[in-house]
Formats: sequence, C-alpha cells, structure tokens
Amino acid sequence: MCRGCFDWEKGIVDYELVDAACRAGRQRRAGVAAWNTTTGRRRMNAVGSAPSRTVLVVEDDAMISHLIDHILRRRGFTVQVAADGRQADQLFDTMPPPAAVILDVMLPFVDGFALVERLRSMPAWATVPVLMLTSKSQESYVVRAFGAGVNDYVIKPFRPEELVARVRRLIGS
Repeated sequence: MCRGCFDWEKGIVDYELVDAACRAGRQRRAGVAAWNTTTGRRRMNAVGSAPSRTVLVVEDDAMISHLIDHILRRRGFTVQVAADGRQADQLFDTMPPPAAVILDVMLPFVDGFALVERLRSMPAWATVPVLMLTSKSQESYVVRAFGAGVNDYVIKPFRPEELVARVRRLIGS
C-alpha cells in the first residue's frame, strides 16, 4: 500500500484514497487507460494476457477486498475477487488455478473451511497455496484451518506489508 493511503505510525487507512485507487483499478480491469504516476504517461492494462502472479481473494467485506486488491496490484500481482463462497466455488470450476488464494473463514453461502476442502479435492487446484485471512483468532479455528490444508493463517486486522510478504513466500517470488 502506498504511503499516502496508510499512516504507518498509527496504523490508520485513509479509505478515501483507497476508494480512489479501487476506482482506478476497476478502470484498468475494464481496459480504460489509467495514468502512470511514475512515467507521467497513460497506460493500458494488458487485457487477455496470462498473468503468472494471479491471486484469488475470497472476501465478503467489500472494503477489505478492495484494500487487498489495491495492496497486491501495487506490488505487481493480478487479483481476482470473489465476494462470497458460492462465487468462489464457481470460480474453482471456471478459472485456471491462480498462484495463491487468500480466503476468509466466515463467508455467505459456503464457509472458508468447506472451500479449502473442495479446493484440495480438485487435482488442478490441490497444490495452490492458501492463506486464510480472518478475524477468528481462537486456537480451534487455526488448528481446523491447518487441518483442512491451508498453508498460512493471518488474523485481521492485518499489516499490509506482512500480507504481501506472506503471499510472496507462498508463491515463491
């Protein structure tokens, strides 16, 4: 996350800046030219390219999913977001396996534990690293998650740089 969106000393997110970044991200995903602040030129998103660093984010809280989307896109990842368990379950059947999955526990329709079990039962997705990102800090949830096959467990509220470091470690980059 850029320094303008996050007060590193207080740990406070400027949600207006994040919202503006999310709007710009939606425009890029739609193929609309976006302003590149580094070069001062307009740039186009490469539509139809096969990204090697795709992360599937399954999160029902729109603000958190936009924040994760923003954090990961700024670090060069391609992000696909599912807003609930049912949508994630459908993506398992339709999209190629991503480099990693970030998954909440408490989701509408299908919970995170059931999604991990389904993901691990699919040959193409069985080896995809899964990071469970949730507010559930009880030991029983952590043990159940690792028992279901997750590779890492992060408790909300999370630190943005730590999340990126954990994702990078999971995908080996």
